[in-house]
Amino acid sequence: MDQQPFSITHIGLLEEHSNPFKSIKFNHNGTSLITGNSVGEIQLWEVMSGQELLILKSYPEAVGDLLFNSDSTRLVSFQRTPRLWDMQTGKILALLLGGSVAFNLDGTRLIAYNMYDGKIYLLNAQTGEQIDALKGSRAIFTHDGLSIIGIDGTVGRIWDAQSGAELFTLKGHDIHINSFAVAPNDKYAASVDENTIRIWKTETGEQTKALNVHGGLGFNCIEFSPDERYIAINVEAYEDYDSLWCPTKLVEIATGQVIELIASSVGWAGDYVQFAPDGSCISVISSKIDVPENTRINIWDMSTFDEVGSPQGQIMRFSAQGSIGAIIDWETIALWHLRTGFAITLPGIRLTADANWNRIATLDRNGTVHIYQINYLK
Repeated sequence: MDQQPFSITHIGLLEEHSNPFKSIKFNHNGTSLITGNSVGEIQLWEVMSGQELLILKSYPEAVGDLLFNSDSTRLVSFQRTPRLWDMQTGKILALLLGGSVAFNLDGTRLIAYNMYDGKIYLLNAQTGEQIDALKGSRAIFTHDGLSIIGIDGTVGRIWDAQSGAELFTLKGHDIHINSFAVAPNDKYAASVDENTIRIWKTETGEQTKALNVHGGLGFNCIEFSPDERYIAINVEAYEDYDSLWCPTKLVEIATGQVIELIASSVGWAGDYVQFAPDGSCISVISSKIDVPENTRINIWDMSTFDEVGSPQGQIMRFSAQGSIGAIIDWETIALWHLRTGFAITLPGIRLTADANWNRIATLDRNGTVHIYQINYLK
Protein backbone atom coordinates (compact mmCIF):
# COMPACT_ATOMS: atom_id res chain seq x y z
CA MET A 1 0.00 0.00 0.00
CA ASP A 2 1.37 3.42 -0.96
CA GLN A 3 2.17 5.76 1.87
CA GLN A 4 0.18 8.95 2.13
CA PRO A 5 2.24 12.01 1.10
CA PHE A 6 1.16 13.90 4.22
CA SER A 7 -1.03 13.61 7.30
CA ILE A 8 -2.38 16.08 9.84
CA THR A 9 -2.51 16.10 13.63
CA HIS A 10 -5.03 18.19 15.59
CA ILE A 11 -3.02 20.16 18.17
CA GLY A 12 -5.30 22.96 19.39
CA LEU A 13 -8.79 24.42 19.67
CA LEU A 14 -10.05 27.96 20.34
CA GLU A 15 -13.72 28.65 21.03
CA GLU A 16 -15.63 31.83 21.80
CA HIS A 17 -19.31 31.16 22.32
CA SER A 18 -20.63 34.67 23.05
CA ASN A 19 -18.77 36.55 20.28
CA PRO A 20 -17.70 34.07 17.58
CA PHE A 21 -14.40 34.47 15.78
CA LYS A 22 -14.63 35.91 12.27
CA SER A 23 -10.98 35.96 11.17
CA ILE A 24 -7.67 34.25 11.93
CA LYS A 25 -4.00 34.75 11.07
CA PHE A 26 -0.69 33.21 12.15
CA ASN A 27 2.19 35.48 13.05
CA HIS A 28 5.38 35.34 10.98
CA ASN A 29 6.91 32.31 12.73
CA GLY A 30 3.75 30.38 13.55
CA THR A 31 4.15 30.54 17.33
CA SER A 32 1.07 32.66 17.90
CA LEU A 33 -2.32 33.12 16.27
CA ILE A 34 -4.45 36.23 16.14
CA THR A 35 -8.25 36.22 15.94
CA GLY A 36 -10.88 38.88 15.31
CA ASN A 37 -14.44 38.49 16.51
CA SER A 38 -17.92 39.81 15.76
CA VAL A 39 -17.72 42.77 18.18
CA GLY A 40 -14.33 44.19 17.20
CA GLU A 41 -12.11 42.38 19.71
CA ILE A 42 -8.72 41.18 18.48
CA GLN A 43 -6.97 38.51 20.54
CA LEU A 44 -3.44 37.11 20.31
CA TRP A 45 -2.99 33.49 21.41
CA GLU A 46 0.00 31.25 22.04
CA VAL A 47 -0.49 28.29 19.70
CA MET A 48 0.75 25.39 21.83
CA SER A 49 -0.78 26.40 25.18
CA GLY A 50 -3.88 28.26 23.95
CA GLN A 51 -3.04 31.08 26.38
CA GLU A 52 -4.33 34.56 25.54
CA LEU A 53 -1.34 36.89 25.24
CA LEU A 54 -3.00 40.17 24.27
CA ILE A 55 -6.42 41.62 23.59
CA LEU A 56 -7.04 44.74 21.50
CA LYS A 57 -10.35 46.55 21.97
CA SER A 58 -11.60 48.13 18.78
CA TYR A 59 -14.86 49.72 17.74
CA PRO A 60 -17.83 47.29 17.85
CA GLU A 61 -17.49 46.24 14.20
CA ALA A 62 -16.85 42.68 13.08
CA VAL A 63 -13.23 42.02 12.14
CA GLY A 64 -13.49 40.53 8.64
CA ASP A 65 -9.79 39.85 8.09
CA LEU A 66 -6.32 40.44 9.55
CA LEU A 67 -2.91 41.20 8.03
CA PHE A 68 0.50 41.18 9.73
CA ASN A 69 3.63 42.87 8.46
CA SER A 70 6.75 40.73 7.99
CA ASP A 71 7.87 40.72 11.65
CA SER A 72 4.34 40.80 13.15
CA THR A 73 4.93 44.10 14.96
CA ARG A 74 2.20 45.80 12.92
CA LEU A 75 -1.30 44.56 12.20
CA VAL A 76 -4.14 45.73 9.97
CA SER A 77 -7.66 44.81 11.05
CA PHE A 78 -10.20 44.94 8.23
CA GLN A 79 -13.39 46.45 9.59
CA ARG A 80 -15.76 49.07 8.21
CA THR A 81 -12.73 51.35 8.55
CA PRO A 82 -9.43 49.37 8.44
CA ARG A 83 -7.07 50.10 11.32
CA LEU A 84 -3.29 49.92 11.67
CA TRP A 85 -2.17 48.62 15.10
CA ASP A 86 1.12 48.66 16.99
CA MET A 87 1.28 45.12 18.41
CA GLN A 88 3.83 46.10 21.04
CA THR A 89 1.73 48.87 22.61
CA GLY A 90 -1.74 47.71 21.53
CA LYS A 91 -2.52 51.18 20.17
CA ILE A 92 -4.11 52.22 16.88
CA LEU A 93 -1.60 54.09 14.72
CA ALA A 94 -3.88 55.05 11.82
CA LEU A 95 -7.31 54.69 10.27
CA LEU A 96 -6.81 53.63 6.67
CA LEU A 97 -8.51 55.20 3.67
CA GLY A 98 -9.17 52.12 1.61
CA GLY A 99 -10.01 48.44 1.93
CA SER A 100 -7.09 47.16 -0.21
CA VAL A 101 -3.94 47.16 1.91
CA ALA A 102 -0.40 45.78 1.56
CA PHE A 103 2.88 45.96 3.50
CA ASN A 104 6.25 46.04 1.78
CA LEU A 105 8.87 43.33 2.37
CA ASP A 106 10.50 44.77 5.49
CA GLY A 107 7.16 45.89 6.93
CA THR A 108 8.05 49.58 7.20
CA ARG A 109 5.76 50.88 4.45
CA LEU A 110 2.07 50.35 3.75
CA ILE A 111 -0.23 51.24 0.88
CA ALA A 112 -4.03 51.52 1.06
CA TYR A 113 -6.56 52.31 -1.66
CA ASN A 114 -10.19 51.69 -2.62
CA MET A 115 -9.98 51.93 -6.48
CA TYR A 116 -12.61 54.69 -6.62
CA ASP A 117 -11.09 57.95 -5.37
CA GLY A 118 -8.00 57.87 -7.63
CA LYS A 119 -5.57 57.93 -4.68
CA ILE A 120 -3.13 55.36 -3.32
CA TYR A 121 -2.14 56.27 0.22
CA LEU A 122 1.47 55.54 1.24
CA LEU A 123 2.08 55.34 4.99
CA ASN A 124 5.01 54.89 7.31
CA ALA A 125 3.92 51.62 8.95
CA GLN A 126 6.08 52.28 12.01
CA THR A 127 4.38 55.57 12.91
CA GLY A 128 1.11 55.52 10.98
CA GLU A 129 1.96 58.84 9.33
CA GLN A 130 0.93 59.41 5.72
CA ILE A 131 3.91 59.97 3.44
CA ASP A 132 2.03 60.77 0.23
CA ALA A 133 -1.19 60.30 -1.74
CA LEU A 134 -0.17 58.80 -5.07
CA LYS A 135 -2.22 59.19 -8.24
CA GLY A 136 -3.74 55.88 -9.29
CA SER A 137 -6.48 53.32 -8.73
CA ARG A 138 -4.49 50.17 -7.84
CA ALA A 139 -0.94 49.41 -6.75
CA ILE A 140 1.43 46.72 -5.48
CA PHE A 141 4.90 46.70 -3.97
CA THR A 142 7.75 45.10 -5.85
CA HIS A 143 8.93 41.87 -4.20
CA ASP A 144 11.96 43.60 -2.68
CA GLY A 145 9.68 46.28 -1.22
CA LEU A 146 11.69 49.18 -2.64
CA SER A 147 9.23 50.38 -5.29
CA ILE A 148 5.49 50.67 -5.87
CA ILE A 149 3.90 49.95 -9.24
CA GLY A 150 0.35 51.06 -10.00
CA ILE A 151 -2.10 51.92 -12.74
CA ASP A 152 -3.90 55.15 -13.48
CA GLY A 153 -6.31 54.80 -16.39
CA THR A 154 -4.21 54.25 -19.53
CA VAL A 155 -0.81 54.74 -17.85
CA GLY A 156 1.27 52.88 -15.33
CA ARG A 157 3.40 54.53 -12.67
CA ILE A 158 6.43 53.52 -10.61
CA TRP A 159 7.15 55.23 -7.30
CA ASP A 160 9.90 55.07 -4.71
CA ALA A 161 8.46 53.23 -1.70
CA GLN A 162 10.38 55.25 0.87
CA SER A 163 9.54 58.76 -0.28
CA GLY A 164 6.59 58.34 -2.63
CA ALA A 165 8.47 60.17 -5.40
CA GLU A 166 7.31 59.17 -8.88
CA LEU A 167 10.18 57.56 -10.76
CA PHE A 168 8.60 56.67 -14.11
CA THR A 169 5.37 57.06 -16.04
CA LEU A 170 4.65 54.04 -18.25
CA LYS A 171 2.97 55.27 -21.44
CA GLY A 172 1.91 53.09 -24.35
CA HIS A 173 -1.64 51.89 -23.77
CA ASP A 174 -4.33 53.87 -25.56
CA ILE A 175 -7.19 52.18 -23.71
CA HIS A 176 -7.78 51.45 -20.04
CA ILE A 177 -5.30 49.10 -18.33
CA ASN A 178 -7.15 46.13 -16.84
CA SER A 179 -4.41 44.52 -14.78
CA PHE A 180 -0.68 44.53 -14.06
CA ALA A 181 1.99 42.39 -12.39
CA VAL A 182 5.65 42.39 -11.38
CA ALA A 183 8.10 39.66 -12.38
CA PRO A 184 9.61 37.57 -9.55
CA ASN A 185 13.04 39.17 -10.05
CA ASP A 186 11.49 42.70 -9.98
CA LYS A 187 13.31 43.65 -13.18
CA TYR A 188 10.14 43.74 -15.29
CA ALA A 189 6.50 44.68 -14.93
CA ALA A 190 3.64 43.84 -17.26
CA SER A 191 0.33 45.56 -17.96
CA VAL A 192 -2.59 44.39 -20.07
CA ASP A 193 -5.58 46.05 -21.72
CA GLU A 194 -8.16 44.20 -23.81
CA ASN A 195 -5.74 43.84 -26.73
CA THR A 196 -2.10 44.07 -25.68
CA ILE A 197 0.39 43.05 -23.00
CA ARG A 198 3.17 45.58 -22.54
CA ILE A 199 6.36 44.70 -20.66
CA TRP A 200 8.45 47.38 -18.95
CA LYS A 201 11.88 47.61 -17.35
CA THR A 202 11.30 48.69 -13.76
CA GLU A 203 14.76 50.30 -13.46
CA THR A 204 14.22 52.67 -16.40
CA GLY A 205 10.50 52.68 -17.23
CA GLU A 206 11.39 51.61 -20.80
CA GLN A 207 8.91 49.43 -22.71
CA THR A 208 10.64 46.29 -23.97
CA LYS A 209 7.79 44.36 -25.60
CA ALA A 210 4.23 44.76 -26.83
CA LEU A 211 2.48 41.40 -27.28
CA ASN A 212 -0.78 41.33 -29.20
CA VAL A 213 -3.23 38.96 -27.53
CA HIS A 214 -6.43 40.35 -29.00
CA GLY A 215 -9.14 37.75 -29.31
CA GLY A 216 -12.33 39.74 -28.95
CA LEU A 217 -12.17 39.35 -25.17
CA GLY A 218 -11.11 41.42 -22.19
CA PHE A 219 -8.54 40.32 -19.62
CA ASN A 220 -8.96 40.89 -15.90
CA CYS A 221 -5.91 39.30 -14.26
CA ILE A 222 -2.25 38.87 -15.18
CA GLU A 223 0.62 36.95 -13.56
CA PHE A 224 4.24 36.01 -14.35
CA SER A 225 5.29 32.37 -14.08
CA PRO A 226 8.04 31.74 -11.48
CA ASP A 227 10.62 31.12 -14.23
CA GLU A 228 9.44 34.30 -16.02
CA ARG A 229 8.94 32.39 -19.25
CA TYR A 230 5.17 32.97 -19.42
CA ILE A 231 2.57 35.54 -18.56
CA ALA A 232 -0.87 34.19 -17.69
CA ILE A 233 -3.97 36.26 -18.46
CA ASN A 234 -7.54 35.52 -17.45
CA VAL A 235 -10.37 35.89 -19.92
CA GLU A 236 -13.31 37.98 -18.76
CA ALA A 237 -16.93 37.00 -19.25
CA TYR A 238 -18.46 38.03 -22.56
CA GLU A 239 -21.80 37.63 -24.26
CA ASP A 240 -21.02 34.43 -26.20
CA TYR A 241 -20.19 32.47 -23.04
CA ASP A 242 -21.64 29.21 -24.37
CA SER A 243 -18.51 28.82 -26.50
CA LEU A 244 -15.96 29.84 -23.83
CA TRP A 245 -13.76 26.81 -23.14
CA CYS A 246 -10.63 28.79 -22.31
CA PRO A 247 -10.74 30.86 -19.10
CA THR A 248 -6.98 31.49 -19.24
CA LYS A 249 -4.23 32.01 -21.79
CA LEU A 250 -0.45 31.70 -21.46
CA VAL A 251 1.71 34.06 -23.46
CA GLU A 252 5.35 33.04 -23.98
CA ILE A 253 7.29 36.24 -23.40
CA ALA A 254 10.20 35.52 -25.76
CA THR A 255 8.08 34.57 -28.78
CA GLY A 256 4.62 36.01 -28.13
CA GLN A 257 3.11 32.56 -28.73
CA VAL A 258 -0.32 32.21 -27.13
CA ILE A 259 -1.25 28.90 -25.48
CA GLU A 260 -4.89 28.38 -24.60
CA LEU A 261 -5.53 26.43 -21.40
CA ILE A 262 -8.63 24.43 -22.26
CA ALA A 263 -11.14 23.77 -19.49
CA SER A 264 -13.08 20.53 -19.08
CA SER A 265 -16.45 22.33 -19.23
CA VAL A 266 -17.83 25.30 -21.08
CA GLY A 267 -19.11 28.68 -19.93
CA TRP A 268 -16.58 29.59 -17.22
CA ALA A 269 -14.68 32.90 -17.05
CA GLY A 270 -11.35 33.32 -15.25
CA ASP A 271 -11.41 35.51 -12.13
CA TYR A 272 -8.01 34.97 -10.51
CA VAL A 273 -4.82 33.20 -11.63
CA GLN A 274 -1.77 31.98 -9.72
CA PHE A 275 1.20 29.70 -10.29
CA ALA A 276 2.48 27.13 -7.81
CA PRO A 277 5.71 28.44 -6.22
CA ASP A 278 7.74 25.77 -8.03
CA GLY A 279 6.03 26.53 -11.36
CA SER A 280 4.73 22.98 -11.75
CA CYS A 281 1.11 23.99 -12.23
CA ILE A 282 -1.22 26.92 -12.61
CA SER A 283 -4.60 27.42 -10.96
CA VAL A 284 -7.46 29.64 -12.03
CA ILE A 285 -10.53 30.49 -10.01
CA SER A 286 -13.32 30.43 -12.58
CA SER A 287 -16.93 31.49 -12.19
CA LYS A 288 -19.95 30.25 -14.11
CA ILE A 289 -20.87 33.15 -16.33
CA ASP A 290 -24.62 32.76 -15.96
CA VAL A 291 -24.35 31.85 -12.21
CA PRO A 292 -21.41 33.96 -10.88
CA GLU A 293 -21.58 32.55 -7.34
CA ASN A 294 -20.88 29.08 -8.74
CA THR A 295 -17.07 28.82 -8.79
CA ARG A 296 -14.46 26.14 -9.38
CA ILE A 297 -10.69 25.83 -9.43
CA ASN A 298 -9.20 24.85 -12.79
CA ILE A 299 -5.68 23.40 -12.43
CA TRP A 300 -3.29 22.71 -15.33
CA ASP A 301 0.07 20.93 -15.42
CA MET A 302 2.65 23.39 -16.77
CA SER A 303 4.73 20.67 -18.44
CA THR A 304 1.88 19.36 -20.59
CA PHE A 305 -0.73 22.16 -20.35
CA ASP A 306 -3.32 19.46 -19.59
CA GLU A 307 -6.04 20.14 -17.05
CA VAL A 308 -5.47 17.89 -14.03
CA GLY A 309 -8.48 18.91 -11.97
CA SER A 310 -11.44 21.26 -11.67
CA PRO A 311 -12.83 20.92 -8.14
CA GLN A 312 -15.53 23.18 -6.74
CA GLY A 313 -14.08 25.97 -4.63
CA GLN A 314 -14.01 29.69 -3.86
CA ILE A 315 -10.34 30.17 -2.96
CA MET A 316 -7.13 28.33 -3.84
CA ARG A 317 -3.87 28.65 -1.92
CA PHE A 318 -0.59 26.88 -2.60
CA SER A 319 1.67 25.70 0.19
CA ALA A 320 5.12 27.27 0.46
CA GLN A 321 6.70 24.26 -1.26
CA GLY A 322 3.95 24.10 -3.88
CA SER A 323 3.14 20.46 -3.12
CA ILE A 324 -0.28 21.11 -1.53
CA GLY A 325 -3.20 23.14 -2.79
CA ALA A 326 -5.73 24.27 -0.21
CA ILE A 327 -9.18 24.62 -1.78
CA ILE A 328 -11.71 26.54 0.29
CA ASP A 329 -15.38 26.09 -0.55
CA TRP A 330 -18.52 27.24 1.28
CA GLU A 331 -18.18 24.88 4.28
CA THR A 332 -15.06 22.79 3.70
CA ILE A 333 -11.31 23.08 3.15
CA ALA A 334 -9.61 20.38 1.07
CA LEU A 335 -5.86 19.91 1.37
CA TRP A 336 -4.98 18.38 -1.99
CA HIS A 337 -1.59 16.87 -2.82
CA LEU A 338 -1.09 18.11 -6.35
CA ARG A 339 1.14 15.32 -7.66
CA THR A 340 -0.80 12.31 -6.34
CA GLY A 341 -4.34 13.66 -5.92
CA PHE A 342 -4.44 12.54 -2.27
CA ALA A 343 -6.70 14.86 -0.24
CA ILE A 344 -7.81 15.52 3.32
CA THR A 345 -11.03 17.49 3.82
CA LEU A 346 -11.67 19.58 6.93
CA PRO A 347 -14.67 21.65 8.03
CA GLY A 348 -13.95 25.35 7.66
CA ILE A 349 -14.52 28.65 5.88
CA ARG A 350 -11.16 30.33 6.58
CA LEU A 351 -7.57 29.08 6.54
CA THR A 352 -4.26 30.46 7.72
CA ALA A 353 -0.82 28.82 7.56
CA ASP A 354 2.60 29.56 8.97
CA ALA A 355 5.36 30.53 6.55
CA ASN A 356 6.52 26.95 5.92
CA TRP A 357 3.09 25.32 6.02
CA ASN A 358 4.04 23.19 9.01
CA ARG A 359 0.98 24.44 10.89
CA ILE A 360 -2.42 25.50 9.65
CA ALA A 361 -5.49 26.80 11.42
CA THR A 362 -9.08 26.67 10.18
CA LEU A 363 -12.13 28.67 11.21
CA ASP A 364 -15.47 26.91 10.88
CA ARG A 365 -18.96 28.32 10.37
CA ASN A 366 -19.62 28.28 14.13
CA GLY A 367 -16.61 30.48 14.85
CA THR A 368 -14.41 27.71 16.26
CA VAL A 369 -10.68 27.64 15.44
CA HIS A 370 -8.92 24.30 14.90
CA ILE A 371 -5.11 24.14 14.80
CA TYR A 372 -3.28 21.33 12.97
CA GLN A 373 0.27 20.14 12.43
CA ILE A 374 1.07 18.96 8.88
CA ASN A 375 3.33 15.90 8.81
CA TYR A 376 5.07 15.45 5.45
CA LEU A 377 6.33 12.11 4.18
CA LYS A 378 10.12 12.24 4.02
